[in-house]
Amino acid sequence: MNDSEIQKYQHALVEQLKKARVLTTPQVEAAFRKVPRHLFLPGEPLDKVYSDVAIVRKRGEEGQWTSSSSQPAIMAIMLEQLDLQPGQRVLEIGTGTGFNAALIASIVGTGGNVATVDIQPDLIEDARVRLDAAGYDQVQTIVGDGGYGYPAAAPYDRIILTVGSDVITHAWKEQLAPGGILVLPFAIVGPQHSVAFEKRGEELVSRSIHPCGFMPLQGTFAAAQPVRTPLGADPRLFLMTRAGAELPVEVDVIVDWLRQAGSDRGTGVTVTSDELERDLFTWVGLQQLHKEGQQGLLATLGAAGDLADQNLIPSLAGMGGEWKAMYSAVLVEADGIAALMRPPGQIAPFIDVMHQEDNTLFELYLRQLGPGAHASQRMLKYVQNWDQAGRPTSLRWQIRTLPAETAYQPAADEFLVEKPWTKLIVRYQ
Repeated sequence: MNDSEIQKYQHALVEQLKKARVLTTPQVEAAFRKVPRHLFLPGEPLDKVYSDVAIVRKRGEEGQWTSSSSQPAIMAIMLEQLDLQPGQRVLEIGTGTGFNAALIASIVGTGGNVATVDIQPDLIEDARVRLDAAGYDQVQTIVGDGGYGYPAAAPYDRIILTVGSDVITHAWKEQLAPGGILVLPFAIVGPQHSVAFEKRGEELVSRSIHPCGFMPLQGTFAAAQPVRTPLGADPRLFLMTRAGAELPVEVDVIVDWLRQAGSDRGTGVTVTSDELERDLFTWVGLQQLHKEGQQGLLATLGAAGDLADQNLIPSLAGMGGEWKAMYSAVLVEADGIAALMRPPGQIAPFIDVMHQEDNTLFELYLRQLGPGAHASQRMLKYVQNWDQAGRPTSLRWQIRTLPAETAYQPAADEFLVEKPWTKLIVRYQ
């Protein structure tokens, strides 16, 4: 295929991203028009390479993704959050294919400096070849633990992570120049959000926030992965909880509750799947963990594979494709479970997240499982309070970071989130 045909694919993708309003600045648009993504994804068909999808490049022993070329839409969003300027020094953590590093190098130009770090040596080796072939031999490629940054080329005007993290390490903050910007997929409470922080003295202050989903950071600062507890003999029926959490009730009791009909009630609140993931779940997480003294346990109830079709759990969200499963978000207490679901009899569609969205409105219902109603009452309060508060969205959070040892009393409209080395002050606008 000749260059003009490739450019047609490339420019069509750019126009799609512009139409979706995720590509809005001339410098990022120019980079997407210039850098050939197909050189970083050899063997993939051009119509797939220049479509708005993430493309897996490496899998672990259990088939999980360990490296990919990210979805171009989120790449564009994060690069615009990064606010790159010619001549800047940039550190990227999570090299992947090298395509994102090439986009950064295209924007900062020959007067800038780009260093990209990945913990997987084979990825660095392959990215080095691809970057050279694409004409970006000035990009430094380093094998290392990204949690430590890359002090040899510090300080940086910009630091970007293309892997998810639930912490902000000392190295990232220390290696960022005053006034510099850090962009990372951040698991604050529950779902990830791409947060752009500006360094102001000892604080990092958020500039913008967008929902996202990335593979986790590896190495010393990797987050403990969620725990899947099988509910019975088949591990495809499970309860997923945060690492280190203790169930307030025996597993056999939960299995017994699931076999019972339960009691359903409407919340009077209508939502879309996007609002659930982006807004309500984070609101519930902040309320439950930081306003209610950590009563009960928030968890995910799941039925995977063929079990997803058997109506074994309350239906809230379905995932299709290779990860087929049905899910419900639940609050577990010693005498009962509150499970969020769609209206009785309504089954969530199986959405292939790589190609589809589900933005249909539905009334959120609760199913009480077990004899106690306390969990259902609390979950109902969270949902209705979110609605009455104007349905606050995490896209309008304001976040500040303080050193962990700093004493701080949050105001009435703030949430205090304790992280290793850091306090987060989260406020809804």
